[in-house]
This record gives sequence, C-alpha cells and structure tokens, in this order.
Amino acid sequence: MTPLRDNIIPASLITLSAIGITFALYSMKTILVPFVFSIFLYFIITPVLRFLREKFKLPRIIALLVTFTLLSAAFTGFTLILGISIKSIIDSGKLYYNNLFLLVDYFSNSPLLTRFNIKLDFSIIEQFLRALPILDWISYLSSSVVSIISNIVLVLVFLLFIAIGEKSETARQIIDDEVESKITRYIATKFFTSFLTGLITFIVLFIFKVEVALLLATITFFLNFIPNIGSIIAILAATPIIFLQFNFGFSFILILSLLSSTQFFIGNILDPKLLGENLGLHPVVILLSLLFWGYIWGIAGMFIAVPMSAIIKILIYRSEITQIFLKTFEKDV
Repeated sequence: MTPLRDNIIPASLITLSAIGITFALYSMKTILVPFVFSIFLYFIITPVLRFLREKFKLPRIIALLVTFTLLSAAFTGFTLILGISIKSIIDSGKLYYNNLFLLVDYFSNSPLLTRFNIKLDFSIIEQFLRALPILDWISYLSSSVVSIISNIVLVLVFLLFIAIGEKSETARQIIDDEVESKITRYIATKFFTSFLTGLITFIVLFIFKVEVALLLATITFFLNFIPNIGSIIAILAATPIIFLQFNFGFSFILILSLLSSTQFFIGNILDPKLLGENLGLHPVVILLSLLFWGYIWGIAGMFIAVPMSAIIKILIYRSEITQIFLKTFEKDV
C-alpha cells in the first residue's frame, strides 16, 4: 500500500466510527442521558461511601443506604423548591402581566421621547402582549416539571444499579483510575463553585426581597455547571423577573451588578484557580463540545459536555486505531 492509502484507511475508520457513535448517542438519548448522569453522580457519592465505610466502619450496604437517603432528601427538597416556586410564579403571573402594560405605557409617555418630539406606536406591542399564550406556557412548564422529576427517578435507579455491586463497580469498568480522578476533581470543584454562586445569588435576591429568589438561585446553581455561557444564561433568566418587580430603577441596576460581579469573580478567577489545567481542554474545544453535546442531548448535554469530551479525548488517544494512525503519520512526516 502507498503511504497515502495507509493514512486514508485509518482516517476513514475513525470518521465512520464517529458518525455511527453520534447517531447512536442521538437516537438513544432518552436512556443514555440519565445513565451518563448517574455515572457522574457515582463519582460524587464514591468519596462519601468511602468516608462512611472508613470513618464509621459501616458495611457497604448501610453506607449505600445512608448515601441514598441523603440523595433522596436532596432531590425531594429540589422538587419542593421547584413546585413552590412555580406556584409563586403562577400566583404572581397576573401582577407581572399587568406590569408589562405599565412599562409599555411608561415608555410610550417617556419624557425623553416627549422632549425630542418623538412619537412611537406602541399599540403593536400591546396587541402582542395580549396575544401571549400564557396558559400554554403554564401547561408546558408543568409538563417540564413532570419530565424533570421522572428523569431524576431514572437517574437514581441507574445509580442504584451501578453502586449496589460489591465489587463490580460499573463506572470503574468503563473509566479507569486516571480518568476517574480527573472527572471527580472537576465535578467536585464545579459543585463547590456552583453552590457558592447559587448561595450568593440567593442572599442578594433575598436581601432585595425578589420573588422566587430560591428558584433563581437554584437555577443559577445548575447553570453554573455549563462553562462560559451558563453564567450568562443565569443572568438573562433572572433579569425579566427582577425587571418586572423593580422596573428600570436603581434596585434593578444594583441587583444585576451584584449578580454579574459574582458570576465574573467565580467564573473567571476562582474557577480557573481551583481547576487549573485539570482536563487539558482548549477553550475552543470546550465551546465546540458545548455545541455538539447541546445539539444531540439538548440542555442536559451541555451540563456534561466538558467531562464527556475529556473522557472521549483520553479514550480516543489511547485507542489502537489512533495509535496506528499517528505512527503512520509520523513515518510519512
């Protein structure tokens, strides 16, 4: 075979394999997403299990029972927060809806427009607001909550089967110790920084008596797991509610300034300091991984884009096909 042909065959195999795997990931996302989340959750509970067994000399089954009780309590608390917050949004929906018309009226009679004799037709905006499918949105929100809860249950079921084996340790059969160490550190660090961001967000919103402060803080906690764009989405998600409650005033600007400063400090200073070069991924690779996993698995894929990409990078580099391709390429060069 010619050197060119020697290169084409491994490259073709890698390309076809990548296309096939991508199609499989997309087709089976209903099952794979909860399963992958359960594996990453296993990385989180493993140190807890080890601590309970070594510190308190608990049998594995008792340690599992204690850990799953804590997890179930955490997920139950999250579900309650979600339910209470959504009820609060629905109860306050009419107030927010009326505030939208007040804002339109305010801008239509703005002193700035009057001063420069500018006349704008806001009737189109009013017609748009009246035509908003509020009931459909509430119905969609309710169905989304049911879907989230069912997926949480599925994650816990998968996690139970992964963790219940005394020596099987399914996650470690899939991923070796080196990868496990990196992923565990990444998840633990992101959990800490996300919790810190959510806590500060809640304190700020609570001080200013922002409605659904707990929900917005919880959303911030989860979105902070998405690198780069998660913090932006969190600010954008909170902005409409804060705006409708305070209008465009000093409190509105101050709250957004505090939230943005928190996100900037934790995301650009604390996060990189704690993580360092842990996963060895270039920022461009992180961005592409967010787009890729977000495309095939939606918002859930964006949460696990970075650790998944890090795992795939290591596994691809170690594969025999990749090594053959690299050796062939080095010979030609």
